[in-house]
Amino acid sequence: MSRLAGMRVLGCAAAVSVATVASSFSAGLAHADEAGYLDQLSRHGYEVTAPSGEYLLGSGHAMCQQLQSGHSPEDVARHWTYPNASYQNLLDMARAAQANLCG
Repeated sequence: MSRLAGMRVLGCAAAVSVATVASSFSAGLAHADEAGYLDQLSRHGYEVTAPSGEYLLGSGHAMCQQLQSGHSPEDVARHWTYPNASYQNLLDMARAAQANLCG
């Protein structure tokens, strides 16, 4: 193998390594954001279990779509539903989503 070809192989290997590390870091960061969201909801009285956590995460990510399209947390809370949740509960959920899940 020529020296130039060897350098290209090393360059490609380095790029793959950097991409893998960046991807792992991003995945960990996203997981930490979801954990922070659920933690914040738990502090506001939500019961976070495995099944409810998945539903809360789904709602939070869906709220992000509304928040990112220009709606305020108050507006999202007024138009959202969650079993047995008051307006204040929904506002807490929208604010937690905005702080932890929305990019």
